[in-house]
Amino acid sequence: SGERLQALIDLVNDLLNISRRELGTIRREIAPVSVDAVIENTRELLHGEMGKRGLRFDACYEEGLPQIDIDRDEFTRVVTNLLSNAVKYNREGGTITVRARSDGDSVFVSIGDNGIGMKPEDQAQLFRQFYRIKNDETRSIPGTGLGLSIVKQIVDSYHGNITVESVWQQGTTFTLRLPVHFVETA
Repeated sequence: SGERLQALIDLVNDLLNISRRELGTIRREIAPVSVDAVIENTRELLHGEMGKRGLRFDACYEEGLPQIDIDRDEFTRVVTNLLSNAVKYNREGGTITVRARSDGDSVFVSIGDNGIGMKPEDQAQLFRQFYRIKNDETRSIPGTGLGLSIVKQIVDSYHGNITVESVWQQGTTFTLRLPVHFVETA
């Protein structure tokens, strides 16, 4: 079926991305990127999915948020992954909460849902390659188990970090910290 084919294409792309990243051959174009524009573009892409599940999107961007030096495709990938997780793992009629603010040299973006949440033992393993949480709630949700490991690789490569807070059956929030200015280190 179309969905299975798409899942396969996603997996191949994820694997190519990981192996290229490990070889250091990804060509990056570092340029100032508007954080809220990327989030809003991604929200448009997920609009249909969100509508189907009756999800509200609640975004708040700090006034005068600086642009960040990053490869637009990579940042889009990070945002898409986190937002699509917030859609997939949310509850019907739930809310996706996005906040972006700056603090001196960094921009913080948090993406939260009030969905199924995670148990502490799953949170500890979350960023491992191929790790997928297995329980009744997640069984039917498609995914390769590579998304978050790629997100973490990308964020780490910009000397940023990603953290997760989650309460089982109440929801999950991922918080990204990315530097405003990226200095490529040899």
